Amino acid sequence: MGKKKSKWHKKPKLVEFGMVSIENAKLPKIDKIPDANWNQFLKELKVSEKSKMIKKKKKTKIRERPKQKSANKFPKEDLTPPKRQQQQQQQQQQQQQQQLDLSPKLSPKITKHIAIDCEMVGVGINGKENMLARCSIVNTNCEVIYDKYVKPREQVIDFRYELSGVTAKDIENGEDFLTVQKEVTDMISNRILVGHTIRCDLKVLFIDHPRHDTRDISMYKPLKERAGRYRPGLRLMCETILGKTIQEGHHDSVEDARATMQLFLLVKKKWERSVEQQRNKRKNM
Repeated sequence: MGKKKSKWHKKPKLVEFGMVSIENAKLPKIDKIPDANWNQFLKELKVSEKSKMIKKKKKTKIRERPKQKSANKFPKEDLTPPKRQQQQQQQQQQQQQQQLDLSPKLSPKITKHIAIDCEMVGVGINGKENMLARCSIVNTNCEVIYDKYVKPREQVIDFRYELSGVTAKDIENGEDFLTVQKEVTDMISNRILVGHTIRCDLKVLFIDHPRHDTRDISMYKPLKERAGRYRPGLRLMCETILGKTIQEGHHDSVEDARATMQLFLLVKKKWERSVEQQRNKRKNM
């Protein structure tokens, strides 16, 4: 007698979901066996997929941007070859020269105290009369703020080259006397004028200047005492007080004006103080 097959040994039926059977369906691999609850099974599938994606992201390496080399650690001079470095220096020098050429040249300031000196030539009978040939003015920094030759208004008999240093070519293309006279008067107005025997310079220019705004170093007692003469010349004052020689060969009005200003600056404070005291005395009288 053959054994009877029990109802529990029957071949299991295939459960179909849609058109694909469970046996033929390709399910993703999972670490754990799914529970009987289908919703719980789907949740576990989603969690496992997320964990795999996170692991992949962690494995990927992030490329960092290369750091720029600092200028202090690696200067340009070390990187550039010598020939290229020379070319760069030449270009920089050319640019600087161009900027200097294009930039406007600043004219020196007209300070409160200015020094004047004039050169004369001889006119009239035997060339004994003086006529203006050159006028130079400097500021307290000994910078030239005015220097012009003057056209002769009369026939020049004696150029006095040994003293004046003026030639016929210098005054041929010079400025007109009236323009020079006007420019000088505008410049010295409301300023203190310094000079050596300044009355001669003003006389040749036909200009009057207030006495309280005039400083003649040849008449100032402390300077005369240091020079050792009652009316010392400018050359002697420079040799004894400044310790330098001027007027070698012929006179130069710019050089004389600078020397006059240097001598004045030695006694400027004391001189101006005494002038103020005299003004205060006159006011109180």
